[in-house]
Amino acid sequence: MRMSRWLVLNNAFQKNLYSKGVENTDITGGFATYAYVPDTSTNATQKLTVTKNSDSITLKSAAGYGGSLFSENTINLTHARVLKMEVSAANPNGGYINVGVSATKQNKFVRTAHALVEGSGTISVDVSQLSGSYYMFINLRGSTVQTMTFTNWWIE
Repeated sequence: MRMSRWLVLNNAFQKNLYSKGVENTDITGGFATYAYVPDTSTNATQKLTVTKNSDSITLKSAAGYGGSLFSENTINLTHARVLKMEVSAANPNGGYINVGVSATKQNKFVRTAHALVEGSGTISVDVSQLSGSYYMFINLRGSTVQTMTFTNWWIE
């Protein structure tokens, strides 16, 4: 009897949600805007503009309003370590911009894990302690206009 031996060189878990103009709808189900705001906010009126550029997505909230961009599907994060986003420009302008995951996609959603976006660069959200499936989200809210542009969004 001959036995086979396998050597695992790279046990990487990576899922691209969005990459420079390409939405991975097989995983995300697409992205949609909602009036959904985190549990700590009283403003449930959505005024979020989404502009799909050739290599990025730009989000802009209206002054005094909030809104969220959610994945339409949940994504299993059981073997994931981190949710990452490459932000090319962000202006919270005294408000809040959050990137994260939530078990629900309803009015007053609860942020299971999230990070604040305060400028450009790579944003990381630790999801290593999570198991099961979650929605990915971006939330903008505040009394002033907030804007954000991202080029890549992925899970490792």
